[in-house]
Amino acid sequence: MDEAHKFHVAVHRALQSGKGPFGNHELKEEITISDRFSQLTLDAISISPYHHYVIEIRYFRFRDDLKQALPEVEQMALAYRNYLIERHNRNSVTPVLIVPRHLNVPNVFLGTLVLRYDLEADQFHKRGQGNKNS
Repeated sequence: MDEAHKFHVAVHRALQSGKGPFGNHELKEEITISDRFSQLTLDAISISPYHHYVIEIRYFRFRDDLKQALPEVEQMALAYRNYLIERHNRNSVTPVLIVPRHLNVPNVFLGTLVLRYDLEADQFHKRGQGNKNS
């Protein structure tokens, strides 16, 4: 199994078990949203009573790769927000990108919430904990 696939599977498992900032919120995985023109598959959505988080899991080696992916993640959140609005649901929607711990990025990067996941420790990395690779 390649590193990116292992990362993706481990993050899904962590989210399913309630690890990380979403705790026991309702979790929906591999959600497909489509309209007349396009189809999007979201890695996961965490649903709390008043807020939904559109979660995209990406394995990047470099910070520049993350910068290039942000518009796509924001587009996914916007599509999901529009999906909710069509169903008369006005809950807030926040895009979330989960990346490997070794990426040295802030918690919020260009308007997107960024969470770092440590594959070796099988846990989400909290800001303020030292990063041995940065």
